[in-house]
Amino acid sequence: MNIPAAEIAIALSDLFKDRSTDLHTAAGRAILTGLAETFPEAGIGLGGSVARGTHRSDSDIDVLVSDFAFDRDVQLSARTHGVKVAVLFLRAAGRPERVRRWELQAHGERRLITLVRTASILRDPRGALACIRDEAETAAQTSSDDRGLADALRGEARRMAVALRAAPESVAPTVAARLAILLLETAMVRGGATSAHAKEEERTRRAVIATEHPALYALLRCATHPDHRDALLAAAETL
Repeated sequence: MNIPAAEIAIALSDLFKDRSTDLHTAAGRAILTGLAETFPEAGIGLGGSVARGTHRSDSDIDVLVSDFAFDRDVQLSARTHGVKVAVLFLRAAGRPERVRRWELQAHGERRLITLVRTASILRDPRGALACIRDEAETAAQTSSDDRGLADALRGEARRMAVALRAAPESVAPTVAARLAILLLETAMVRGGATSAHAKEEERTRRAVIATEHPALYALLRCATHPDHRDALLAAAETL
């Protein structure tokens, strides 16, 4: 066993020391040891009910992996020992877009922010997970101000609408798509459309918007089509 894997083994022994071995702890050891061997410089954390020791037979294992070498965020799912494992790979150097996405999610169930803030850090040789946790803390604090976030989104959407009116045909679809996203984010904050279920967050969010904001949902589905640019601009005027 190499040094990173040995560090994980020791950390898991401490975390699981008062528990009987079951499928979840066995699966956790297997996946975390494998990740430590594959990403020797990465910070690795275990979150959710398995980390707390409150898991059920149908619980997922939630794993965080962060490295300064990662250039994007990726979530993967797998099965180990018959247990579903969700691994979230996060780039350590965050971007403003990610913090805002977390802020928006915090208006609903806060699952991602909570996972990052409460995960048990098993190893973090270069401080990557510490950076991610700072981002989550920032998002959690900022997101408490619904009105401030809504005002900021509204202002940005209006600026994007001005840009769309002046945009040449070559770039107008891209600008229209950005305006559509801003309208969607604003609707989430103003209408409470971020109250998504953790296990199917994105699918549920779309369903909530389709049900509670049907006109906006229809608009967003075809936002980049030239025939609908006037409708996008009209929607921005109503913010």
